[in-house]
Amino acid sequence: MNRQTAAVLGAALLLAAGCATKAVKTASFGTDSAARRVLIATEQSDFKAAVISSVTGALDPDAVYVKVIDIAHLAAEPSAAYDAVILINTVYAWQMNEQAAAFLKDNTARQRVILLSTADGEDWESGIPGIDAITSASAPARVPAVSAAVTARLQRILAMPN
Repeated sequence: MNRQTAAVLGAALLLAAGCATKAVKTASFGTDSAARRVLIATEQSDFKAAVISSVTGALDPDAVYVKVIDIAHLAAEPSAAYDAVILINTVYAWQMNEQAAAFLKDNTARQRVILLSTADGEDWESGIPGIDAITSASAPARVPAVSAAVTARLQRILAMPN
């Protein structure tokens, strides 16, 4: 799959985004046999879909396979099968999504996890040691900066030896 196809699939994901209560449809980008694998578990919103589209569009689809799932299905996905995991969740009442919190509590390979939390206050912190975390408001103007931060951190993880 080439970058143009990945961008089209990313745009389709973006167009499918609606309110946060709708389930995210499972999607994949890149070649299934790629040397590196990334799991993105997310809630659905326009902001989150735009970030995912930007991040996946920056990756070489021949070198990196990306699977996007609804965060509600995170516990059923074997995270050990992935080189990196990106969790994208919404903070409500200063608490992260319970599926994301449970995953982080149980996952010992935290150096391979990126946590993106959308919150009203960008000073929110997960309180979980060893997590590479980004907090941002879900403002469309923030998509380029947040996408760049996630992409840079993901590239750093993917450069780590298996």
